[in-house]
Amino acid sequence: MPIIQVQRKQIRTQIKATIETEVQERLRAYCRFSGATNDQVVSGALKFLFQSDAEFAPWYEVHKNDAQPRRGPRKRTADELANAAGSPAQDKIVPITASKK
Repeated sequence: MPIIQVQRKQIRTQIKATIETEVQERLRAYCRFSGATNDQVVSGALKFLFQSDAEFAPWYEVHKNDAQPRRGPRKRTADELANAAGSPAQDKIVPITASKK
């Protein structure tokens, strides 16, 4: 049974994204497996991500009414900068990967 639950009727907005070829192949395979469209699987996966990231929810509550969404990495708060001052390892770029729990 697919873990991505899709809702059939929603107001939609179009986005453009570029993904790795391997990810596209797996997306197509998952669509065949689940009987959903690319749009439904991507939307469901993003909703799952948003619900699963415990640090995102409080950040979103503070920033959801920002006038213009920023592109690129988020700016660190003063507290985050102070905490990172003694830890250079936090400045490393970490790729986003999917993992099984």
